Amino acid sequence: MLLIFLISLSCSKAQDNQQKIWSGIVYSFSSGPLPPKYQYKYSVVLNEDNSCAFSYLFGINDTAKPETKSFTIVDVNKDSLTSLINETGLLEGKIISLPEHKHPIGGSLKSVTVVMKQTNPNLDQPPPVYVAPYFPVEEYKIKLEKLYDYIYSLVPQEYRDEMNSKRDEFINKN
Repeated sequence: MLLIFLISLSCSKAQDNQQKIWSGIVYSFSSGPLPPKYQYKYSVVLNEDNSCAFSYLFGINDTAKPETKSFTIVDVNKDSLTSLINETGLLEGKIISLPEHKHPIGGSLKSVTVVMKQTNPNLDQPPPVYVAPYFPVEEYKIKLEKLYDYIYSLVPQEYRDEMNSKRDEFINKN
């Protein structure tokens, strides 16, 4: 009887672990409410096959197309990323947002969206999606910042330098 219980427990744990496989991650950054010439935003998209994209846009212009650069990550980076996501508590739905009256006025906005892999193809429903709030309570903020910094560090340095250089040109031109 004990053996049957242990087997069923390990099977349920294996199912829990299978459900924690992500298929896509989007990290978004926005400079926040600034004059148009200083506004910029970027996003980093990471896919389960290790393909990634880095997109950025300057100013407020609905017709402008973002600049997009593709890159790949190695499995070690993916494993570290998965560990950091698990550390944040995001996949357990634990991250609590600050009450609206405590949101800071101004400043940049950062968030991450994790799309989980649908482990049961027979389910007729979308995969689970977890979104970190822009203004988490302090206890989660440090872990999320660590995740955000890590995701940004995965973008090749030359792409980050190019974005910063083009942002400076945009500011000086306008």
